Amino acid sequence: MRNEVKIQKLAVVISLAIASGTFAATTWTDAGTDNLWTNAANWDAGVPISNDYVLVDDGGAGPLINDGYYALTEDVDVGLDNFGAITIDGGLLDAPPGIRIGDNIGATGIITVEADGSVAGGWRSLQAW
Repeated sequence: MRNEVKIQKLAVVISLAIASGTFAATTWTDAGTDNLWTNAANWDAGVPISNDYVLVDDGGAGPLINDGYYALTEDVDVGLDNFGAITIDGGLLDAPPGIRIGDNIGATGIITVEADGSVAGGWRSLQAW
């Protein structure tokens, strides 16, 4: 009985630790008047911030990160199940935990880096199906 109580308390502590570290998700919708990463109208939950999971999977041209903008996010999926694209032209995409490109079977992801653009962060995963 005493061990069961300890296990239950441990489960609560672990659950709270996991919940406190959760991040929000924001998906590219391209609903704005431009394709700029910085336009909140192009995202279902507003412009991504540092603890957001970002999904670009809408089949369109995708967001443009430009003119020295520093796009810092938690994780990025470009082409999770469909087609996704991101263009970086003079800006920086930084996802310290990781960036996945064309993640699932049949998906296609493209990241185009132009001019002074760059990509930084943790691991990157490029799937070839």
